[in-house]
Amino acid sequence: LEDNFEDILQKARDGLGLSMKALSEQSGVTPPMLKALFHGDYDKTSLTAVAPLLQLDAESLVDIAEGAWSPQVHTPEGLWQITSPFGKGMTVHAYLLKIPNSSEALLFDTGTSLEAIKAILDKHKLLIAAIFLTHTHSDHIAILKDLLEAYSKPPVYVQANEALRGAQVFKEGDSFTYPPLTVETRLTSGHSPGGTTYIVHTEEASIAIVGDALFAGSMGRGFISHKEALRNNMEHIMTLPDTTILCPGHGPITSVAEEKAHNPFIRGAS
Repeated sequence: LEDNFEDILQKARDGLGLSMKALSEQSGVTPPMLKALFHGDYDKTSLTAVAPLLQLDAESLVDIAEGAWSPQVHTPEGLWQITSPFGKGMTVHAYLLKIPNSSEALLFDTGTSLEAIKAILDKHKLLIAAIFLTHTHSDHIAILKDLLEAYSKPPVYVQANEALRGAQVFKEGDSFTYPPLTVETRLTSGHSPGGTTYIVHTEEASIAIVGDALFAGSMGRGFISHKEALRNNMEHIMTLPDTTILCPGHGPITSVAEEKAHNPFIRGAS
């Protein structure tokens, strides 16, 4: 998973603006025990005492802490998760989705490796029809310029709240058609001002590319607003059919059903 239990705790505490002192007093967990917990020293009793105060579901948080859950999702044919490195030991995903009955594909975000994207395009003899950006944080657009130069400048789309030079902006709810595919957009801001979830229905599956709005078992840090980020996840992602495949910017592919059952933020808000 992208986040350990202590990452989830920290995101929730930061998002709620709750001090360690207040959390200790309200949970009954001593300051040293609490500090240890937030540094990854797992103690089930302390974790279950703290979780509800952070609006997290204790049971699913314990499962993550104990390594008892990871999402089990079948990835449909023609969808590729492309993982590339950034920072110190971290990774970021881009996604390629083949347009049926064509030699083109849609690219969602760029990651940091032109070679990784090129390898899949070359192997399957595909060209990029368009590039859709979930948001404009650097790890998600790192090689945009290189891609445009390498692949004859395909159109680039980004939500209007994160206008970017060389990209065409769209507004909330706009959609794009690449027969037989339609790309729907939902504004899932909070991690970033124009964070967008792209929803595509194929013959085999419904797919949502969620960027950093949601991770398997967690969610993106609410740099703009934790409350807004969580609300948008509940209203615009968790209302999709349970079978919808969720493709996050970090961590494993998951599904609406998996997150409803196992995500401490989602269960805590339900």
